Amino acid sequence: DGDTVLLTCVATGDLPLSISWSREGNVLMNDSQRITITEREIEEGGTAFIRSILRLCSTGANDAGVYSCIAENEAGNDTATFELNVTPPEGEAQIVLHPVEPTDVPDGDTVLLTCVATGDLPLSISWSREGSVLMNDSQRITINEREIEEGGTTFIRSILRICSTEANDAGVHNCIAENEAGNDTATFELDVAPSEEFGFCDDEVSITSRGNYT
Repeated sequence: DGDTVLLTCVATGDLPLSISWSREGNVLMNDSQRITITEREIEEGGTAFIRSILRLCSTGANDAGVYSCIAENEAGNDTATFELNVTPPEGEAQIVLHPVEPTDVPDGDTVLLTCVATGDLPLSISWSREGSVLMNDSQRITINEREIEEGGTTFIRSILRICSTEANDAGVHNCIAENEAGNDTATFELDVAPSEEFGFCDDEVSITSRGNYT
C-alpha cells in the first residue's frame, strides 16, 4: 500500500499493433495523478515488438484485482492477465465489506447500504454522494455506526439508510474509512429506476455487498 507498481506487457505481430489495459473488466486510461501508460515500439533480432508499461502510483486497496493486457491488430488479439494484491500497512483503516454496483433500485423504496471496516481505533466511516458528504437527515437519510467484534478483531459497521428513494439519490457513492494510520475508500454506483408511484418506506432493498468479512 502506497508503493509504485510497474506492470510490463510486450507483444509482437503485424503492424499496426496496440496494447490496452483493464482492471476487473474496466478499461484503464492515462491519469495525470496516479495512472500512466507508456507504449514504445522496439526491435530485436529483426522482429518488431510493442512494449507497454502500466504505472500505478501510491497504490491502495482499491487497486488490487485482476489486470488484463490486451494486444490487438487486424489479424486478431491476445490477452495476458495479472493479479495484483495490495497489503495495507499494519493498523491502517481497511474496508472489508462494501456495496457492489446494484441493479436499478425502484423509485420510492428504502435502500440499506452497509460498509464494514477494520483497523486501529479510533476508526470512523463516512459516506458521500458525487463528492458531497452525506449526513443524518431526520426525514430520509440516516447513518448508523456500530462497533462489533468477531474472532478477536474489532470492526466498525456503518449502515446508510435512504428512505423513499428518488432520482436525486442516484449517482456515485463513496464509503470512506479513516483512522490515524490512513484511510480506505470503496466506490460504487447507485441507480434509481423511475416508477409510477412513490413509496413511503414501505419496502426495503438491502444492497448486496462484497468483501471477506463474515
